[in-house]
Amino acid sequence: MAILIDTSFLLALVFASDMNHSVVRRAMREIREERIIPAPVLPEFFYICATRMNYTAAINALVLVQSDLFSIETLTRVDMPRMQQIMEKYADNKFDFVDTSLMALSERPGIEDIYTLDQRDFRVFRPKHCPYLRIFP
Repeated sequence: MAILIDTSFLLALVFASDMNHSVVRRAMREIREERIIPAPVLPEFFYICATRMNYTAAINALVLVQSDLFSIETLTRVDMPRMQQIMEKYADNKFDFVDTSLMALSERPGIEDIYTLDQRDFRVFRPKHCPYLRIFP
């Protein structure tokens, strides 16, 4: 099994002042599955680190995601059409690109869990392979 990591989870992990920082750190210690960061999460994560903190924080974010703690997963030719289908089906919700990429990747075998603090969109989404995604922490 594997789990998906969203931008909000990573931000709470690196921002010690984030109100969810301790919860996310505890979750990181408890996760035993492979931790997958979808590649579209990275630009958003780096941008927010650089703008909310500083460029050094963005560099440290790069170091973190390269560590053995995470795997980076790129989008495939199968994922992009699925993202389009999700965007069209849930057009009223206006899911952003990053969230939609997580939704598409969640439909790969062995993934039903997502670690995010941005639950609204993921609670609405219904994947093909299970009734819903389990949202943590």
